[in-house]
Amino acid sequence: MTTPGSFNQLMALGRLYGVQRAYYDSFRRRRQAEPAAMLAVLRALGAHVETAGDVPATIKERTQEMWRAPLEPAAAAWQGRPFSLKLKLPAAHRAALKGQLSLENGEELNYHWNPQDLPVISQEKIDGTVYRVRTLPFPDPLPLGYHRLKLDLNGQQVQSHIISAPMRAYDVPSSQRQPDWGVFLPLHALRSKQNWTSGDYNRLGELMDWVEERGGKITQTLPLLPIFAGDPSPYMPVSRLVWNEFYVDISAAPEMEKCSAARQIMASAEFLKKTQALKDGPSVDYPAEMKIKQALFESLAECLFQQGGQRREELARFLEANPGISEYARFRAAGDKNQAAWQDWPAAQRGGQLTAADYDEKIYRGYLYAQWLAHEQLGGVAKRARGKDQTLYIDLPVGVHPAGFDAWRFRNLFVPGLSTGAPPDPAFTTGQGWGFSPLHPERIREEGYGYVSAYLRHNLSACNMLRIDHVMGMHRLFVIPQGMSPAHGVYLRYPQEELYAVLTLESHKSKSIIVGEDLGTVPPQVRPAMTRHGLRRMFVLHFELEASTGTLNTPHPNSVASINTHDMTPFAGYWSAQDIDEWQRIGIINELQARELRAARAGSKELLLKFLHQQGIADINDAASGLRGCLAQLASTGARTVMVSLEDLWGEIQPQNIPGTNNRQYPNWQRKARFNMEGFKEIPELLKTLKMVDDIRKKKNSPKMEMKVLPEP
Repeated sequence: MTTPGSFNQLMALGRLYGVQRAYYDSFRRRRQAEPAAMLAVLRALGAHVETAGDVPATIKERTQEMWRAPLEPAAAAWQGRPFSLKLKLPAAHRAALKGQLSLENGEELNYHWNPQDLPVISQEKIDGTVYRVRTLPFPDPLPLGYHRLKLDLNGQQVQSHIISAPMRAYDVPSSQRQPDWGVFLPLHALRSKQNWTSGDYNRLGELMDWVEERGGKITQTLPLLPIFAGDPSPYMPVSRLVWNEFYVDISAAPEMEKCSAARQIMASAEFLKKTQALKDGPSVDYPAEMKIKQALFESLAECLFQQGGQRREELARFLEANPGISEYARFRAAGDKNQAAWQDWPAAQRGGQLTAADYDEKIYRGYLYAQWLAHEQLGGVAKRARGKDQTLYIDLPVGVHPAGFDAWRFRNLFVPGLSTGAPPDPAFTTGQGWGFSPLHPERIREEGYGYVSAYLRHNLSACNMLRIDHVMGMHRLFVIPQGMSPAHGVYLRYPQEELYAVLTLESHKSKSIIVGEDLGTVPPQVRPAMTRHGLRRMFVLHFELEASTGTLNTPHPNSVASINTHDMTPFAGYWSAQDIDEWQRIGIINELQARELRAARAGSKELLLKFLHQQGIADINDAASGLRGCLAQLASTGARTVMVSLEDLWGEIQPQNIPGTNNRQYPNWQRKARFNMEGFKEIPELLKTLKMVDDIRKKKNSPKMEMKVLPEP
């Protein structure tokens, strides 16, 4: 049993580890952390607490540990200006201090300080020792980059990682900023007459060309990171450090011409029968398609390794420049051989040691080759986009698959025993558990954010606009102890300034725009931080209609506006309340809840129609005209960017994903687009709507015009 005194001590220990004692949910109710959940989270973070009785000793241990560390393991220095660090030293320390700052560019800066000359900020007596916190100044302006400070304290060596970063993320020069627009479609849904596979990197390039022809600047899709075929969520990637082999256009592989074995596979009756069935199906069969592709990757790789030549040398140079690719390929090949998650592998493999005996060489080479093709094809799309002033806009997932490569390779950076999720809200009254472990806030600091910067750099190498999924995770993540429900979760804080420094630095290195997904339960400090650091916000029309006033909120000028997101039903499904019917059918709401939601939806539609009419947008009598009215309104706002979902334009009602469901309840991330690329390019109404958006955006700086949407043809 927890007494008031022991409860307060437990909460005090939580603060020392960055665990919040309470939070306000979306119902504006204060939720207090439960002692059992707090103990479980603290244990997962490394605190020595089995029961509440261990808390006093652990507070003492933790406090001593924090005060005995002279420097924080990492710090942010902004704008290349002089900066200072906080230095904790025993009051009795008199010896001179020597510092060496190793810059990212290879230069070194040397410093000497007399501790008695350093200003004292505060002092504290810890276990009989008086410690003083002093200001440690660095007067030299720093170049942008990742630097390492080594401090010699009379024989004691300590170090800190210094991230010198721009205060704000990259943006195009002000003289080039114009209202723009683009389209969104998941790549797995993009069909074409040209190939038997699902969407691929080359089709993505063709879609970007078509968007440019229509006057748009941006093509948005979901994350392009590898997945397990049996668990196809793009938000549960195997790794955030490599590309998805699934989207390789294998027919375009240069080795195909000289590899008779691969051509024989593709000419066989069995191949033609299977691929025709895959092409004709309404949904993506990831396991079946990936099995066929893997066989071709392995065959083409074998030809390449046997034949040698310039292409073989290019592959060798690619692998030398990207050593992580070989590690990834070994991991995937070992997984295929073991037919199990890495947590169930033999001990040595589980611990990170893989030998040639642990995997099939042919499969290993197939993964190497597939990654090379993915790098070439997506890299080609990205290079062409940047050269034509087009923008590829992708998502960065907030986590990784627990059975994936990153969780195995960087296991010390993740917190086992915890799952990331979201607290209860009106849509998910019991909360959400997303199934992946959070990063450890202290350990990512101690390793200088190497993993974080690496996955940001990888994703930014292909896109020039990146959306940070659940940007609130820069500040805190909702974590759920293993075996508990989301209702018992608590918030874990992160070193936000350092994470923003890594993000803005990588943004400038790649000259890429950063968007923060600030939807859901957003703490009050998040949006001011986004503004301070130059992240674009999101504006989703369905969330911005004020029932009390019947008006639509005004988008922030530096925002990306859309009608919906990939986690929402398309506009026609919203209009007909088909999504509510689907939720009731699969059992995530009951009949009473469904009736209440339908009544609320009818009220929202009425308010929306009234608002659009007040804006001069008339003749709305069905979903199609309602969509055009909403797009006209969004296009006329001051939002920097307006995104249009292609599936909205042909009246799709089924969502790509229903959050909180599994694939037994609903085929998330599997539905193909109703029209192939050749087909939707010829839909008159679709082209007319995009032209309307383009016209309004281009006239955005002219006097406000009357917008009357044409009736349905």
